[in-house]
Amino acid sequence: IRILERFLTVPPLFAFSPIVIRRMSKYLDAHRSSPPPSCPYEAAKRLKAAGYIHLKERDAWDVKPGGRYYFTRNQSTIVAFAVGAKYEPGNGFYIVGAHTD
Repeated sequence: IRILERFLTVPPLFAFSPIVIRRMSKYLDAHRSSPPPSCPYEAAKRLKAAGYIHLKERDAWDVKPGGRYYFTRNQSTIVAFAVGAKYEPGNGFYIVGAHTD
């Protein structure tokens, strides 16, 4: 979006030059074929490759000490977590969250 905003604010004679059009086409083609790293789909692929286990949010979970897991919601959210190796059921735990746009 920042690139498009910049594209739309340049003088019209420059904005529609063949060079700018080629560069914009190349940029858009590259980004259509690979989702941004913040995309839950891409994050899920990377987590799975790193050994994380996919859980279904609505299922009962059988998490084990030392396990690494993730789940998604509505194709727009991903939650990943690791269970400490010394964790015992009934003990407390910490959650850290982040949000990006």
